[in-house]
Amino acid sequence: MKKNNPHLYNEIKFISTQRDEKDRSQMFPNIGGFFKYGPNDKVRTENRDGDTDSFSHAVAISVLEQMECIKFICGNDEFTITPVSISTETRVILSNGKSYYPDLMITFNENEALASRWGNKVAIEVNHTHECEPEKIHDFQNHCIPIIEVSIKTMSIERKFGKKVLNSDLMEEYFEYVKEKLNNQVFGKILSNPVSLEFHKSQSKLYYDKTIKLQEANEKISNLAKEKMLEITKLNEIIKNFQEKQEKQKTESAKMNSTISALKMLNQEYSESLDVAVKKNNKLSETAEAMGKEILRLKSRTWIDYFFFKEET
Repeated sequence: MKKNNPHLYNEIKFISTQRDEKDRSQMFPNIGGFFKYGPNDKVRTENRDGDTDSFSHAVAISVLEQMECIKFICGNDEFTITPVSISTETRVILSNGKSYYPDLMITFNENEALASRWGNKVAIEVNHTHECEPEKIHDFQNHCIPIIEVSIKTMSIERKFGKKVLNSDLMEEYFEYVKEKLNNQVFGKILSNPVSLEFHKSQSKLYYDKTIKLQEANEKISNLAKEKMLEITKLNEIIKNFQEKQEKQKTESAKMNSTISALKMLNQEYSESLDVAVKKNNKLSETAEAMGKEILRLKSRTWIDYFFFKEET
């Protein structure tokens, strides 16, 4: 517009964006797309703390608004949001009749888990010197609007440069500084963490599906357990029969051992009787042999006596 219609551009009046209209002042275009207050603006020179707060706050909002991908670190949670749309100073009208102006309202589809949980939206509040009001947090939570508070206290103009009033060059340097900081990672705090109705429904369906699958798996396991119990019963019967046979074999073995022991005793007795009989037989043989010898001796004697008796006759 400035190039194509400079007269119309010069008629445009730029105003600062404080929420209270009493604090707003006219601003003038500066180098690099920035705006500055007029040199004779007494309100601005008399309230420098407000200026610094407003500029640090505005720069952070501007940087976040231009980011294509925001990497949040909120406590132990790290997640990335890719905005579909980002709007500033959007009026949020709630069903309880109250309305609020979050610093940024972002809609997104990625990250899918958070998009489902938060209904594809999140409000961003930039905290420089003023934290988000408890009433606002409560109302947003009850109306299913998540809030992430981004603190810029450690990267304020005062912390960066050690002073509250900056020239245009330092303002540009500060903008690039904040841009570099936030592009790497954005430290925040989740103040409102609601769950959307769609997320409840999807989670309920997920748990229902899991329950059905668990029931089916449990039924399969139960049937398998029944089959295994039947197999175990059969195995127990086989083991019982085997043990009975084993006990029977033990009884028979004991009887057999008893019989063998009796036979051994009989054999021992027989062996001893046989030894006695052998000894008796040997003794009888010796007696018979002695008697035979005696008979032979007597026979020999008889013949001798006969011979001598015959001669004498």
